[in-house]
Amino acid sequence: MVYTTFKEIVDRSSAIVIGWPTSTKGVVNTARDPKDPTRQDPNYFGIGQVYEVQVDRYLKGNGPDLIYVIQNEGLIPSKSKEVTEDEVVQAKKLSNTLPLTIGDQYIMFLSASEFSYDNFSKDGLFIGRGHPWRFEVTSSECVQPEDALTVVIRYFPSQTLDKFIELINDPNAAPEMPYPAQGISGGCTPENIRPYP
Repeated sequence: MVYTTFKEIVDRSSAIVIGWPTSTKGVVNTARDPKDPTRQDPNYFGIGQVYEVQVDRYLKGNGPDLIYVIQNEGLIPSKSKEVTEDEVVQAKKLSNTLPLTIGDQYIMFLSASEFSYDNFSKDGLFIGRGHPWRFEVTSSECVQPEDALTVVIRYFPSQTLDKFIELINDPNAAPEMPYPAQGISGGCTPENIRPYP
């Protein structure tokens, strides 16, 4: 799913946090059995990389100061055999997914997990869904989407942290960005940091 408006991304998130990943906590199988979603898929291993995230502030919802966020980073046909670490590394390389950077600050649009995974209970467990689900906070003057699907910058151009939070608090105030957006370039630089749109 690709989000194109602040309203969509805010409405479909059960929690929105400002925080930073402190460490990785292993990989879980996120592939679900189509006949019984409470069980793992017997034929596929969904690489769910678990990140421990320190929450600085909840912008929507509430919860603990320390949460776990699962990002899907690849898929392996498993046929019920054990998946090796080498297979996980290779599948991650092929997945074209950007891992979270430990220590970097993000605004994350999250969904509470419907399931428990291995040693992780549902409490305090979240999943980033859709594109984009996370925005890098490089400074108070620069918040921008961080996603392998680079087209999302057309809908969510770089802007200040204060303006970004205003749009989360009142997503209806954000005008829709025409497609393709005119004059939008990549990352945050002094000349292209501007309020939405």
